[in-house]
Amino acid sequence: MPHTRLMFTLVLLALLTAFSSVLMPISVAEDAGTGEKCPIVPRPREFQLIGESWTLGNEKTAAILKNDACPYAQERLQALIRNRFKCEIPILAADALPESVTQVFSMTLSGENLPWNGFKIEFRTLEDSHAKQEIAITGADLSGVIYGVEALFNLIRKPVSDAEAQPEILCATVRDWPSIPWRGRPHSVIAHHLQPGQLDAYMHARLNFSDFRDDPDQAATVMMPARKSSMGCVPGKPIDEELFNRVFTEFKRRGMFVYGTVSCKLEAEQYSKITDTFDALLALGCDGIWVSMDDTGGGKEPVKLAQFVADYMKKRSITGHQMAFTPAMQEYMNIDRALNREMAKIDGFNDGYWIFTRVPCAADLALCQKIGLKQKPCWWFNYCETNYPDPKAGFIHSSALLTSQRKNGKPSYMNLLPMTPGWGGPEFDRIRDAAKYTDQVNLWALCDGWPAEYALVMFGLWAWNPETCDWETLRDSIYDFVWGPGQVATIREFDVLYAELKTFYHLPVTASFRAPENTLVRLKNTADRPRVLEILNCLDALAAELAEHSPSETALTASRLEEMYLEPMRASLFFARKQATLEYPEYRFKDFEKNLTAEMATITQEKGSDVAREHALATCAELEGIVATLSRELADLKDIEPVLDLWRKRIQAQKEQLK
Repeated sequence: MPHTRLMFTLVLLALLTAFSSVLMPISVAEDAGTGEKCPIVPRPREFQLIGESWTLGNEKTAAILKNDACPYAQERLQALIRNRFKCEIPILAADALPESVTQVFSMTLSGENLPWNGFKIEFRTLEDSHAKQEIAITGADLSGVIYGVEALFNLIRKPVSDAEAQPEILCATVRDWPSIPWRGRPHSVIAHHLQPGQLDAYMHARLNFSDFRDDPDQAATVMMPARKSSMGCVPGKPIDEELFNRVFTEFKRRGMFVYGTVSCKLEAEQYSKITDTFDALLALGCDGIWVSMDDTGGGKEPVKLAQFVADYMKKRSITGHQMAFTPAMQEYMNIDRALNREMAKIDGFNDGYWIFTRVPCAADLALCQKIGLKQKPCWWFNYCETNYPDPKAGFIHSSALLTSQRKNGKPSYMNLLPMTPGWGGPEFDRIRDAAKYTDQVNLWALCDGWPAEYALVMFGLWAWNPETCDWETLRDSIYDFVWGPGQVATIREFDVLYAELKTFYHLPVTASFRAPENTLVRLKNTADRPRVLEILNCLDALAAELAEHSPSETALTASRLEEMYLEPMRASLFFARKQATLEYPEYRFKDFEKNLTAEMATITQEKGSDVAREHALATCAELEGIVATLSRELADLKDIEPVLDLWRKRIQAQKEQLK
């Protein structure tokens, strides 16, 4: 019989699904003062229901008004409606609207009464046009218009229980802007930015800056993809202009600020290579420079290097946010260091945006001001492994770097988590005042680029408004976006069970796929196998339900949902089942040599040396069979054979002694 708790959760799931069949989306935030339900997450600073809904028009009755100033925003709204509602709203010039069009979406840029990256949404009834309904999005800048589109999409809804119903647009007056001005996603593998749908996820997360860092000569490793350039472009090495232009064009279509990042570990006689590379990146269009000392350091004379960069900044009129700086390892973790104090004395250099891995707080802001920095400290959030109860590690990925163990390079599945499993263990409730102490934040890690709609949206929407961020509402809004409004309860239940499942396994939390080092992902206790298989059966059923319903509800393209979420989910469960049912040497042969020696001594005494030798050879053969089975069954995963080779050597050593 199924486990009682599992039966309860499945019944609860059914009830939640039934109750979700209402017009309002599942994910709503409630204003404490007005009691108004708001489907936009994060809840806008100004939100007022007008008291009615408009039916979303179709390809003949609605249009998106063409504006050459913001083509991506128009295409984004068109794609979101297409993905979820299977309706193609055309983008048309205002003077070319057919008579059948009665509803228009307009987008304009205007800084009037709108802060940086801000937007407003208005619903207007037009008297002098056959298009009687106008939904107007105004942005302070291009990014603001795009964020307005993302917010507006939250207002379009339909009953999740009626596939034939027409979507409705909840009419409201909306005005919003960010608390933290700069919210970014620098990344060390340029190709990941270019995956279809990736930069769209950045926009949904309301991110507004990234960078270019690349090393054409960096080969792939077991853990890392080719061209990975963690510290920045290699100084003096020519920039791959074709690749740069491809990604830069996509960044700029979305209104993003782009740094050119250069690794600055050089000696004084080679400093010109650094500025030559900065010159090349700025000439290609970068908006600013990123001086990266980072893990490799700044050479033997980092203060001299900082002065050299300061002189360059003055020459190129680079000030404030246009220069980002990552100090060396000890310095980015600890502000009050002699090297930081020395570099903070350098005029100009101390005006840039210095980046630390410290969670924003009043004490660090005061310390930065004390040593001479003119800007607030920036937060580099390393979303890497901590001792959080539900680690980011998975059955086929390591949490330290979040890269896939699959030889085909496809993703693994990581359940949606808050910020807490990262450096500093930040908690939403404890850093609501973060905007007082920092003007720039970015999330690092996710080294294979996924899961962007999970982790990056979690972080980016927090950064938009830390003051009111509610994890449960934010979580469900992400589920809603990725899986569909009708699947929120299902994926929530999946992730809860998935997190429980992981607790039964040794998982890879180091910089290797081995978990712990020199063993493989396996059960901690084989006595848990029945419970594990019970959970896996439930997870398989939930995954099948998501696969059936989510493609018709997701806001993603069907291909991105499949490639980044559904297929990785199936693969992770497939290997989790293998790892639960396969036999591993550690289960019975952990002390192989010691136990075999004792067994042989007993058998020799009772039955003679020949029988003891036969027993030993049979034991070696059995162990060889276990190793061979693991090699065959886990052949699609990387980093398996080095572990099995250790066992092969141990077996061979025993066989040699038996000759």
